[in-house]
Amino acid sequence: MDKGINIPDEVQVMGFDDNIISEIYNPSLSTIKIDFYEAGKMCVKAFIDTTDNKPIDKNILLPYQLIIRRSTK
Repeated sequence: MDKGINIPDEVQVMGFDDNIISEIYNPSLSTIKIDFYEAGKMCVKAFIDTTDNKPIDKNILLPYQLIIRRSTK
């Protein structure tokens, strides 16, 4: 719904997951894109390591991509 707010001049908006709606929404949504398959693999590995009483790394870094579109400057 249009509330008369100018995006991105008055409010900037970011999303997370870069789904198809991010591109086609007006204005197109800036977003963070991660590889959910890789994230799932890392979670399963951490779970298995936990059940096997192996130490797990509590700081897991996932590669990501910042995608700038029209909702931010």
